[in-house]
Amino acid sequence: MTGNYRYISSECKEKILLLSRELKPVQVAKSLRVSAKTLRRVLSYVSEHGDVPRPLRTGRPCLLDGLDTIFLESLVEHSPDISLDELQQELEIKYGLERILLAVC
Repeated sequence: MTGNYRYISSECKEKILLLSRELKPVQVAKSLRVSAKTLRRVLSYVSEHGDVPRPLRTGRPCLLDGLDTIFLESLVEHSPDISLDELQQELEIKYGLERILLAVC
């Protein structure tokens, strides 16, 4: 993103929502030291989605879904001393090599 981007915390966004019920937009923007554009963006998001936007998840996205995780957990519960190589073999049988090398290694 270009320009004068500044991270606005969820706490600040919640304050925007609360203060905007009682104060004029200009007063809210001044008191919280945010731009009018930020104020409009947060209020627009809330009107569309019904909630304050949450922080984005950072990091690499997980390639395994919830069922995959349950599968791995059940393997470890059944054999607590199972090695990573053995887990990978079980996952290869279930999903195929390419997906597993990216997800486990």
